[in-house]
Amino acid sequence: MDGKTLRGSGRRDGKPLQLFSAVTHHLRMTLQQVPIEKKTNEIPNFKPLLRAVKPPPGTLVTADAMHRQQESAWWLDEEFGGDYLFGLKGNQDGILSRTERLLAQQAFSP
Repeated sequence: MDGKTLRGSGRRDGKPLQLFSAVTHHLRMTLQQVPIEKKTNEIPNFKPLLRAVKPPPGTLVTADAMHRQQESAWWLDEEFGGDYLFGLKGNQDGILSRTERLLAQQAFSP
């Protein structure tokens, strides 16, 4: 899942068009994309786009740090039946420092 701003594009208000896409790494293909409405971002489109693509249960969904939302993670795990790999930045309540401390204590299993 990733959003991109189309360089050189323009809406009637002069702002560039932004698209949010579901892509498959395996096939290197865009499965579906939706325009991001003005005055919003990718987050409201996350669930609807995944529902439209209908990936099989157990699919690993990757997204950048914007989507590191508790609601999105819970939905992917509990309702969607998939796994997630979200980017992590240090701009949300000390999550980066807490994660670094936890990883220093115990690494991921092989």
